[in-house]
Amino acid sequence: MGNQKEFIAQVEKLKKEFDFAAEMAVMINADRLKHIEKIEELEWKLKNVTKEFDDWIYVNDRLPDEGGRYWCYVEHLTDLGFSYFQWNCAYNENEKRFSDNTLIDVERVTYWRKLPEPPKQQKEK
Repeated sequence: MGNQKEFIAQVEKLKKEFDFAAEMAVMINADRLKHIEKIEELEWKLKNVTKEFDDWIYVNDRLPDEGGRYWCYVEHLTDLGFSYFQWNCAYNENEKRFSDNTLIDVERVTYWRKLPEPPKQQKEK
């Protein structure tokens, strides 16, 4: 009779340990899932932010939605061929083109992107 009681006690103890381990696994997996979802959300936000501000947009694919200043990649034709430079250009929304008094006829904007935020002013000590 003692062996049966010991056996039942061991089974109950193992069942409690199993239940505890199963609960912990569920909690760990739920916590892990939250972290994975947060990482995926942050990756998506980072991708879209960098796409918004870091990716050059080809002018034949899309022009800005509104007039203003943009960072432009400009193609310049010389006697030796093409050269390229970056420039703070104006986009004229009414004319649907980049126009700037400094650009000459042999120069054209090929890519553009939004201007980055200006540096933050540091407080003097």
